[in-house]
Amino acid sequence: MRRIMLCVVWITVACAAVAAEPAEDRVATGKLSLVGKWAITKVHPEGVTKNAHWLLFARDGNYAALDKEGKELWAGTFEIVPSTTPKSWDHRSHDARKSGADQLGIYELNGDALTMACVGGQWNGNEWVGRPRPRAIDPKDADVILELSRAKHAGKLADPSNQRKGSSMTKDLSTLATKFMRAINENDPSGFLAMFDDDTIVDDAGRIIRGRDAIQQWAAHDIFAASVTLDALDMNEYESGVTITAKIDGAFDRNGLPDPLIMTFDIALRDGKIAKLTCRLADR
Repeated sequence: MRRIMLCVVWITVACAAVAAEPAEDRVATGKLSLVGKWAITKVHPEGVTKNAHWLLFARDGNYAALDKEGKELWAGTFEIVPSTTPKSWDHRSHDARKSGADQLGIYELNGDALTMACVGGQWNGNEWVGRPRPRAIDPKDADVILELSRAKHAGKLADPSNQRKGSSMTKDLSTLATKFMRAINENDPSGFLAMFDDDTIVDDAGRIIRGRDAIQQWAAHDIFAASVTLDALDMNEYESGVTITAKIDGAFDRNGLPDPLIMTFDIALRDGKIAKLTCRLADR
């Protein structure tokens, strides 16, 4: 994992030499920075979000509003453009989309604090019927202002086993993903090592670690010595494995690293054990 940190620094320096990042890359990067679970901490005007306690943003551009227990209240789609000033954020529920209703908004992201302001209206062809997009996070400019805080290991909402339901294979994968994150977050080296097969391969940004003894040394140095923690943002399952996208925290040098630092962990399963673990920077 330390090798990945060095790769991030190299990528950051290399990107600085590029005159103009493609617009689609900026949008993808901005969207990734919002992916995850956010607690609604303040709303103006009060009560406009009804019983919604959480907003869940997915990397595919879908979002959901959840109540305090994690039950979905409504869902929809969103787009952001982080290259504008202020940064733009548009969204609409699936029901609103049927009638052409939309919300034009802006957002400010400061670490784990997110503020959003929006106005409601409707599209008449290509013509917007409604108040103009807010120019600032100001009640005079916006119909709704939300203040949110990124969830940190927030009970069942941060637990991948509660994000997918289905077959026994799905349950096995979800359980493994949960154990994987719990072992890292609770600094449990023995529990972490117990998940691996005897001849497991770890591909850490191209550095290959083979066998349990080598994996034990790698994990002790690159994960547990740095008190690394994972905040799950997304989980995608396939036939015999699962990919976890997570925000990384820990006691490591953050100089030159992006904020937030997001990585993917691809876990291939064999006979209930990890057959291969691939660690990469998340696609941007």
